[in-house]
Amino acid sequence: MNNNYANGKLLITGEYLILEGAYSLAIPCSKGQKIEYTQDKKSKTIVWKSYDFMQKLWFSVKYESDSLNIIETNDKVKAIGLQRILLEAYRLSKTVKLNGQIITFLDFPNNWGLGSSSTLIVCISKMFKIDPLELHFKTSNGSGYDVACGYLNKPITYLINNKKPIVKEIEFKIPFSENIVFIHLNKKQKSENEIIRFKKKTKNKSININSISDITLKMINCQHINIFNDLIDEHENIISHYIDKKPIKTELFSDFNGSIKSLGAWGGDFIMASSLDDSFEYFKTKGFDTIIPFNKMIKDQSSNVDN
Repeated sequence: MNNNYANGKLLITGEYLILEGAYSLAIPCSKGQKIEYTQDKKSKTIVWKSYDFMQKLWFSVKYESDSLNIIETNDKVKAIGLQRILLEAYRLSKTVKLNGQIITFLDFPNNWGLGSSSTLIVCISKMFKIDPLELHFKTSNGSGYDVACGYLNKPITYLINNKKPIVKEIEFKIPFSENIVFIHLNKKQKSENEIIRFKKKTKNKSININSISDITLKMINCQHINIFNDLIDEHENIISHYIDKKPIKTELFSDFNGSIKSLGAWGGDFIMASSLDDSFEYFKTKGFDTIIPFNKMIKDQSSNVDN
């Protein structure tokens, strides 16, 4: 049996503008996805089963092992998407061919937006012993930061320069981390659709990438929560201008005593809240029950072992 694991992700700074070359900050999460591959050399098929965090089967497909033609599936759209990734992995590896059974297990709910797709790319890349980012760029239009978080175990800075990613592991140990939580908005935002929408909205706008890059640098080194919150507010205002959307605090949480930042595509998935009052029960009164402290969401930085 061949087992591999990939971390989930959250983009702390640079949403949308990371695609335009903004210097951005992202964290690998404590939850991710595991893949188990049991080879059967006599088999001429691949049986793929995906289970959610409740151990419930949510996707299954059977392929011909050589051609990857679909024999049967419970979701043709997902089966075709996975087929495209596996075919590219076949092409990049040149030698690895699968036969037998593959099972995946998510640590988090499918609608959390922590990277069910990016963790899958990393897990498949590990199976095929190929570069995860190369597989990503052959099969997706995203920036790739999520894939980098999948195989690295520390916070990262991510920069696209001349269409090539520059990834660096960093220390991001803020002294007021107990004053920061992540709240799920009870809906998932489709990143690829938001990327298309962003490019249409910003077509005729002059984008000041340096402002976001500067905020990223200051946030990494920030030692005071008041300054951190000011940086959040500044970042929200910049992105709000470029995508023509109101900041989430203005939209839903105007009476919250602190700062709130959207993470990734605006309008869904997780937000980050920072407050001196530590008054995070506030969000439950608004109907949002999934509240995760910063130190429980981020992957343990002392663990640098590849799972």
